Amino acid sequence: MADRPLPDPLATITARLSDALASVLPAGADWQRRLTPIIEATLERLELVPREDFERQRAQLERLAADVARLESRIAALEDTPQGTPEGTPQGSPQDPHTH
Repeated sequence: MADRPLPDPLATITARLSDALASVLPAGADWQRRLTPIIEATLERLELVPREDFERQRAQLERLAADVARLESRIAALEDTPQGTPEGTPQGSPQDPHTH
């Protein structure tokens, strides 16, 4: 099956807005020719992205937030470890039994 090109989102939105306005504004008015560039310029400034891109970015941010939380907890655990003693070694016990 051949891939069909996706419709231009700005053109689709502009067409929908024009159709909606055509039902409430007088026929034959020059509003459509003047309004279309304004709508397109406004929509371009919004920097809209496709839903798939948005969802992909949101998932990546969620993964990064989980990584940050994990790293923060590791840092907190390291900060709680007394300086000069390896993690898991009780204070006062020899670190290397061969040094005595």
